[in-house]
Amino acid sequence: MISLDALDEDRTRLVLPHEWLEPALSAACRVPVAQALQSIHPGPRANYLKEGNFMPNFIFAFHGGKMPETEEEGAAAMAAWEEWYKDMGDAVADPGNPVGMSMTVSSGSVDDNGGSNPLSGYTIVTADSPEAACEMAKGCPMLKDGGTVEVAPIIEM
Repeated sequence: MISLDALDEDRTRLVLPHEWLEPALSAACRVPVAQALQSIHPGPRANYLKEGNFMPNFIFAFHGGKMPETEEEGAAAMAAWEEWYKDMGDAVADPGNPVGMSMTVSSGSVDDNGGSNPLSGYTIVTADSPEAACEMAKGCPMLKDGGTVEVAPIIEM
């Protein structure tokens, strides 16, 4: 939930974090402000406003699942992922990637076994609520193979 302090005086739109910088950017930069702001907040991926409402991004952190053992299984898995992304449409802010074996760093040690529930990939989506993001995650193809999807809001800084 967004604090009402983040809304403008009329409470009609979210005040973006970079707005206080705009006058300084205009005076100090030799590039147009719009171009400078594009490098700070890359267009549609930021998803600050959509139809007048704040639309937060959520990360889907994938855990487990299985690797295809044959070319046919690989093609079927890829088709399932493509269909899932197609179903989510514009909600996909970043399709993400699979990841290799992770390492866990703690005070005084580094374990290279991936931990008890290693990360296997990620995707970033835009949704109007955690519940809506979880509904999207329920369609993830890796759930059929025993994998899980961790859903968390991304807090813009």
